[in-house]
Amino acid sequence: MSVDDVDDADALVQQLAESEDAWADGSALYGPGGLFDNMRKSMLAVIKLRVRDTLGDRKLTGLADFIDDLAHADSGYRAFLDTHLVKQAEWRALDAGRQRLWAGLRLHTARGYDARRMGV
Repeated sequence: MSVDDVDDADALVQQLAESEDAWADGSALYGPGGLFDNMRKSMLAVIKLRVRDTLGDRKLTGLADFIDDLAHADSGYRAFLDTHLVKQAEWRALDAGRQRLWAGLRLHTARGYDARRMGV
């Protein structure tokens, strides 16, 4: 439904209601203050601990940067990112669609207000 096709406010509200649960789930992860970044950082911390355990007590210069590089290159971390980047893109598309629906609803309301004001 386009923003200009706003003759049926009930249809706009219905579409918003149908997408609410999926949007809320995605928002909890990928929206402002979402959990995705915390999940990502936690996963990196666990991988870094595993790398440190593997390296043992070796005295390597620049060890922190090396461990950070290894953690970011970890195949499990890459798979995690790949999965969540796709899901994040899907959520952003859903969010954009919902913003268009809200804009349509506001336009419908404004047109109704104008019609009442003009006595139509």
